Amino acid sequence: MDPLNPSPIDPNLAIKSTIWIFTSVAALFLALRLYCRRRGSGFHWDDTVLTASWAALFGYVILVTIVLDKTANQVNRQSSGPIRIRLEDINTIATLGLCSQTLAITAQSWSKTSFAMTLLRISDGWLKRFLWFVLCSMNLLFGLRALFLWVGCQPLEKAWHPRVGGSCWDSSVDIALGISVGAYSGVMDIVLALIPWKIILPLKMKPREKLGCAIAMSMGIFAGIVTFIKCSKIPLLGGGGTRQFLQLTIWGVIEPAVTIMAASVPAMRVLLRNTAAKRRTPPEKGEEGHELKTTPHENKPSNSAAATWGSRFASWASTVTTRGSIAASTAPLTRGSNNAPR
Repeated sequence: MDPLNPSPIDPNLAIKSTIWIFTSVAALFLALRLYCRRRGSGFHWDDTVLTASWAALFGYVILVTIVLDKTANQVNRQSSGPIRIRLEDINTIATLGLCSQTLAITAQSWSKTSFAMTLLRISDGWLKRFLWFVLCSMNLLFGLRALFLWVGCQPLEKAWHPRVGGSCWDSSVDIALGISVGAYSGVMDIVLALIPWKIILPLKMKPREKLGCAIAMSMGIFAGIVTFIKCSKIPLLGGGGTRQFLQLTIWGVIEPAVTIMAASVPAMRVLLRNTAAKRRTPPEKGEEGHELKTTPHENKPSNSAAATWGSRFASWASTVTTRGSIAASTAPLTRGSNNAPR
């Protein structure tokens, strides 16, 4: 902090506090999700991918913290102009910057991939094919975005050794690519948040339960909002100012953190529902928890696609009940369809 212009807030400390708080909260949501899965249906590939996404986010925050520590004096004194880095630190900071941006892109991609994989488990037909398209297209675009960070200079070494002679792509190319990938990602976030309504609305469930499940699985819309906000900050990088760079760094943490939280909410909702049910009604006949109840008409044959989605969703949504409870709650739905998964 400049002693001639004291400020009550240290920008460096404020930024580090913000990114570590969001990372810690995302870790808490992820831990609760994994706890619910362990108590219920067990772990699946979407849990593994989401955990890997948080690990990438954690690595990104560590590298950003190191860079902020190395540029602490410059960040505090130059809030509007570009950061002035000592010559001996240029190569180190450039390398750390490329690695951190790669981890940030990986965290964003895998967190969205995890939720798409969750929807794949309870979808069928054309909807499953569409989800595969979303999953593959997002990973392809994010992969290219990360690759271009490393191959945008001639020679390639200049990307992480800026003092080497050569040339790099104009910053406008990187900005345009970042906005394009971010905009597509934001649109897909909103689409993935709406898909659960398509799956859940046809099911024969109590209206209140149906609404609660749909809302819990639509939290990804907040990830889409965050993504669009981040896209609006990308053009500011053209000015090369410290403040703009730090804003984008913060939003780069918030985006995957919010996506991880949103992907963890459905499992947490089931946990809260069963906890409330235990408090309202004492256990009977030695059984604990809340079992899904089916009405008599659910035992009749129904539409094949709806029955398939219904049985898969019932199995997925009951993640905190025992395996015996899951089998009991989904048995009527399974008998109602020859295509129901076993």
